[in-house]
Amino acid sequence: MSLHAYEFQVAEECREKAHPGTLLFVNALDQACWRSFLSSETSQGDTADEVEPDYVQIRHRCEYLLPGHQIAMLRMRLTKLNAESVILQFEHIAGDRPTEQIVARSEVTIACVREFGSRSLPAEWPERLRGRLLRLPVAGRPPQAGLAVTLSRFWTALSKAFTRRGL
Repeated sequence: MSLHAYEFQVAEECREKAHPGTLLFVNALDQACWRSFLSSETSQGDTADEVEPDYVQIRHRCEYLLPGHQIAMLRMRLTKLNAESVILQFEHIAGDRPTEQIVARSEVTIACVREFGSRSLPAEWPERLRGRLLRLPVAGRPPQAGLAVTLSRFWTALSKAFTRRGL
């Protein structure tokens, strides 16, 4: 069985609407890629009579590698799949092959839930979707705590440099 990352092309109108350097833009692209993955799943024809579960994002982390570039495509890979949740890694790519560059990496945790009365409770993944998730390649290193950690390290290094120079 060959494993291929799920690739999502970013529409031109989406790129024009939002500033590519914001966390909300990256999160919106991740969600659009996930919805596209789900819609390609449901278009394959699910035979179950069961009510479709909801998929709720419960965590999002992002690491900017080259801020300010136009994101043209996303690649989605599997980091971890549990009975009720999945952790996915998204690579945000600028440019075309062979000169493409990864400009950001993000990691999203999504829970599978079902409505029971007025409550949402964890649910197991539908078998067909679980199978598709397992066919995604396993991601490499997860993103760090994100831009805040990168900025914190930057300010710490800058502070040390000024301290050494007596400024």
